Amino acid sequence: MRILLTGGSGFIGTNLTNHLFQQHPDYTIINFSPYRAGSRAMNVARFQANPNYIYVDGMIENELALVRAFGLGVDVVVNLAGQTHIDRSLQSPGSLISANVIGSQMVLDMARKFSVKRVIQISSAEVYGPVLKGSEVSETYRLAPVNPYGASKVATELITQSYHQAFGMDTIITRCSNNYGQYQTPEKLMPLVITNALQNRPIPLYGDGEQMRDWLHIEDHCSALDAIIHHGVAGSVYNISGNQTATTKEIVQTVLQCLDRPWSLVQSVPDRPGNFDRYPLSCDKLTADTGWQPTYRLEEGIRETASWYQSNAEWWTAQGEVTTIH
Repeated sequence: MRILLTGGSGFIGTNLTNHLFQQHPDYTIINFSPYRAGSRAMNVARFQANPNYIYVDGMIENELALVRAFGLGVDVVVNLAGQTHIDRSLQSPGSLISANVIGSQMVLDMARKFSVKRVIQISSAEVYGPVLKGSEVSETYRLAPVNPYGASKVATELITQSYHQAFGMDTIITRCSNNYGQYQTPEKLMPLVITNALQNRPIPLYGDGEQMRDWLHIEDHCSALDAIIHHGVAGSVYNISGNQTATTKEIVQTVLQCLDRPWSLVQSVPDRPGNFDRYPLSCDKLTADTGWQPTYRLEEGIRETASWYQSNAEWWTAQGEVTTIH
């Protein structure tokens, strides 16, 4: 099988590449993403000795670059490309909408042109917006995003579903909860807390830190995507969740305990708009169709993640300085 990962140099793409090569060493993985020096270049370099790995430099808004990638022969596309930074979506929504909506529509057009067998569009739990405590957040829950990032994901989902209905394309949409694990850039909560703690630098915390989150280890996310690639039902939407919740404050406390650092490093910063609680997504549909279930416990995953960043300082120091939690 030949799998194209748009945005394959990023956090999910790098881990998914590693997972697929471990589980399916005879597969060909095509990474289509723009070249960036630093850690992203390191992500590409770690696979380049594998003859089944192909890197194509380009952005999904560039039609000629897309033709180069799809022209290599593609069975399945996993569209990971786009912007994921919520704070940046509040500051500059136009560029995010262009990347997430127009870019994804171009990927769908190219998949249709080259008769790709399956397109998997990676979405987000952000599409649900605020969720009442105790609610069963299944795939039929109402969509009510509260920021441009979430709205861009809803728009991309609707376009993807329209291509399934209008053109008969085999498309699947996934909505995942908060990911964490190795190779995540320090603009996100978990790696920011870990890397700042390792350097004994201040750890900024939004508000009182009581915002609830649903946490998904990246390896569980990758195994879910693997299951969906092979066993997902065309036209479906699937939630992917670790079925474990914790507040931001609890995450920070656990990281500090793992690294033996004091709470005095933590500094409160003003909360951002729309920073509401998020509770577990129901994965019953995904389990019924594919048999997938998460395996990581949160504390175990945090300890493993903290240990990875502690042992791979050369990777995260290539990111540059980041000082706020997202």
